[in-house]
Amino acid sequence: MATASDREQIIQAIMEAPAAVHKVVFAHRHPSPSPDFHTEMVNDYYSPIPYILHLVFRGGAKSTIAEEAVTLMAQCKLLRNAVLTGVSESRAKERLQAVKFELETNEILLDIFGDQVGDTWSETKIVLKNGVCIQALGRDQSMRGTKHLDARPDFLLMDDIEDKVSCATPEARQKLMSHYAGVMIPSLTPPGTF
Repeated sequence: MATASDREQIIQAIMEAPAAVHKVVFAHRHPSPSPDFHTEMVNDYYSPIPYILHLVFRGGAKSTIAEEAVTLMAQCKLLRNAVLTGVSESRAKERLQAVKFELETNEILLDIFGDQVGDTWSETKIVLKNGVCIQALGRDQSMRGTKHLDARPDFLLMDDIEDKVSCATPEARQKLMSHYAGVMIPSLTPPGTF
């Protein structure tokens, strides 16, 4: 396992060139060459921009890149309490399962950060040994009061939160937007206060 000093240098390298680090750490997840827009997506996760939307065609690796970013950001303690959400809890659990798999099996991450499997390691919530929490919630589950110790969620990944019903009518789309703007975003730690 890397020393504390080595880890600090690696975290600095991640912050300076996250897309290059992702290409090495997660090479096994990318059997084909990555297009240029993947670099932009990865860099967005490590940027100071508080709200980002990636509109990418189906099969464009949005979920894959998001899972990788959450995994590495959690290892580096760039977040404290992340919430992964999807159209349903089962979809959100799929994102968390992918993160858990990388934390448990990625040899590069294990060499750098060591075993991070903590005491809380379920289908819907994990707490890494470094104290970072990652939770999976369905789109309609309440985020109000969702905390880990003293930390409100400081990172929200909304992945494919729409379905046919929520997009069928203007009223349904408005309801989804109202939930996003009135419940989900206000449940987060305000940007810049971490």
